[in-house]
Amino acid sequence: MEQLDRVVARTEPGYSYARYDNPTNAALEELMTVLERGHGALACASGMAAVEMAVATALADRRKSVVAADALYGATISLLMKVLEPAGVAVRFADVCDLDALRAAVAEAKPGCILVETISNPLLRVPEIDKIAEIARQAGAALVVDNTFGTPLLVRPSSWAPTSPFTASPSTWPATATCWVASWSPTSGTSSPCAPSPASSVRCWGRLKAT
Repeated sequence: MEQLDRVVARTEPGYSYARYDNPTNAALEELMTVLERGHGALACASGMAAVEMAVATALADRRKSVVAADALYGATISLLMKVLEPAGVAVRFADVCDLDALRAAVAEAKPGCILVETISNPLLRVPEIDKIAEIARQAGAALVVDNTFGTPLLVRPSSWAPTSPFTASPSTWPATATCWVASWSPTSGTSSPCAPSPASSVRCWGRLKAT
């Protein structure tokens, strides 16, 4: 029991409760960290859970304002408009493929976070992530990139955006690694898909993992 107490208190590494951590999730997170070349990955129950966690972490110590791509997955738009905005987060949409329009939106909204997709769902629009990362850096905003359609086999947002103060790539592989790569394999003892949310900043990764 003393060892369990230390594990639960996180003073000793180990597993105590499958919902918090378990060998299956740990193996997936380790693999996704390598594929994404990030500082860590956190397995979530769904792609949308990963998106929400990444945005919430990005805004933890920043202005509660998001500038998001105007072409996004419908559930992401619902998250922004029906969950985050009523909770006090200002939301503004901009054409992220028009960098001048994006700069204008960022200058006016002064966001704490910029949210884009590498390849938009379902319109397949492809923004210039490296240039958007520079806009985010200049504004002191976090950059959250949904890489569902790109997958780390084709695109690694953290490699394209090394100057951004925080780069998260939620929902890597639609509703995750399991859906495109290994069908619906079990995670955490269930058949739930699992979406990693890698972070390229050590500081932000620690905060993300603490959640």
